[in-house]
Amino acid sequence: MDKRNLRKQQKKHDKGNKGTKLTKATDRGKEKFEISIRESLNNNFDFNCLSKKGNRLFNNFINKTVGQGLYWETVEDNFLEDKHGSPFRDEDVNGQSRRVTHYQMNKGGRLFGYKEGNDFILWKIDEGHDVDGE
Repeated sequence: MDKRNLRKQQKKHDKGNKGTKLTKATDRGKEKFEISIRESLNNNFDFNCLSKKGNRLFNNFINKTVGQGLYWETVEDNFLEDKHGSPFRDEDVNGQSRRVTHYQMNKGGRLFGYKEGNDFILWKIDEGHDVDGE
């Protein structure tokens, strides 16, 4: 989705469009999507494992989401990886059970993490994931 279409969709949410997947009913559509790293990323899915292409994919995702000031709802509507079942899975993250979410960087990669406050806490970067042919 190009920047112009994302901005149009964001404006709809700015006008009070309701409905979201991770936010509380009282906060629907009003929380800005932010990415944080609060602990070490999962082995084999960290920055050291990214190729130049992977770095570009990750940077493009940041530019299209955080860089555009998108709300959670807009990011979920456009980037959730849900083609093969639920984009949410309960997983062990550094000894704690978390509801891990998968976001599409593009057709060839995903980000894994969980929501805490307004932040998407990044846990894994998988640049080689084949979203269409899993």
